[in-house]
Amino acid sequence: MNAYIDDLFESTVIIGDSIQHGFFVLVCDGSNDGVYYYDSYSLSSSDDENNVYFIANTFDGFFTLLYN
Repeated sequence: MNAYIDDLFESTVIIGDSIQHGFFVLVCDGSNDGVYYYDSYSLSSSDDENNVYFIANTFDGFFTLLYN
């Protein structure tokens, strides 16, 4: 977490990583709550302006996506 503290939103916890060099993060700040994929520029659509992708509103929603 400390290595990426300047790159991530406040109130963010890394909850997993992907083989493609990105992280699954849980944001709990009230306005951006949810699970996101933080890409370390491995996707062609990622750049300095956009490298965070929304996945689910809650951790339960994220978990449901994984196992359904």
